[in-house]
Amino acid sequence: MDGASETIVVVGTPDGVRVAGRSVGAGLEGQNVTALAAGSDGWWAITDSRVVWRGGLDGAWERTAKIDELSGECLLAVDGRLFVGASEARLLQLNGQQLEAVAGFDAVEGRASWYTPWGGPADCRSMTIDGDENIYVNVHVGGVVKSTDGGESWRPTGLDIHADAHEVLARATIPGLIFAAAARGLEVSRDSGVSWSVESDGMHSRYCRAVAATSEHVLVSASDGPGGRNACLYRRAVESAGPFEKCVDGLPDWFNDNIDTGLLDARGGCAAFGMRDGRVFISDDQGSSWRLIEQGRLGINCLVVAPD
Repeated sequence: MDGASETIVVVGTPDGVRVAGRSVGAGLEGQNVTALAAGSDGWWAITDSRVVWRGGLDGAWERTAKIDELSGECLLAVDGRLFVGASEARLLQLNGQQLEAVAGFDAVEGRASWYTPWGGPADCRSMTIDGDENIYVNVHVGGVVKSTDGGESWRPTGLDIHADAHEVLARATIPGLIFAAAARGLEVSRDSGVSWSVESDGMHSRYCRAVAATSEHVLVSASDGPGGRNACLYRRAVESAGPFEKCVDGLPDWFNDNIDTGLLDARGGCAAFGMRDGRVFISDDQGSSWRLIEQGRLGINCLVVAPD
């Protein structure tokens, strides 16, 4: 996937699934697609934060399950299983055509301390899996929670819940390396979540909303705060602890909205991100340079760089 012609960027929009830069949709037209994930058994989507679909980029999608009472926030497809991160800090697993609460997640230590700055219940905002099949769930606000047994039992990692993490990312090829884009910078663990350090050298602001990694570089978005003023993208070598450099080639000096959770993704040497206003940018050289491949057609809710 190092060549531009081979890179497929899939976006969820208020009017279905699209391959960015193509004129033909990829299904679920008329549906507000709020989350996307690719798994070994195809693509998964959530529409209107309530309905789970399984399908493919050929446009054929099948309604699989309904999320009752909660809002589906994110998806993780693992070895033929599907996890749904939901509102009220709930984690659901698909069993046939039913979504069932993961009991071990409901019982995790420290759950009573989770919160949001505005006083509402916390959400499961993002999920990831590492090369040892440990699953990590980012709770907003509740830190990062980890399962080492495929999702049956859960325990908090060492990340302070007040770090206000927005997205968690594991590197399958580098044991122990976990990133979390947080309100105080990029949180980095090199021991599978036991300990964390805040790393933001070179950034104009510490407020980070999204993180992704190519084969050689980690990419993280930063801005002046929740409103997204002076938003931009930074990168550095994935195993480095040195300063970040701002991504500038092919990008505006600043964006006026956050490059948000679920809108930045990478695979191999390729990376892509979307903006809520409909712009999609792609890089084929580890995030060094970027080009605009779609602009203003529809708003974008989520984005995935398709696997090979």
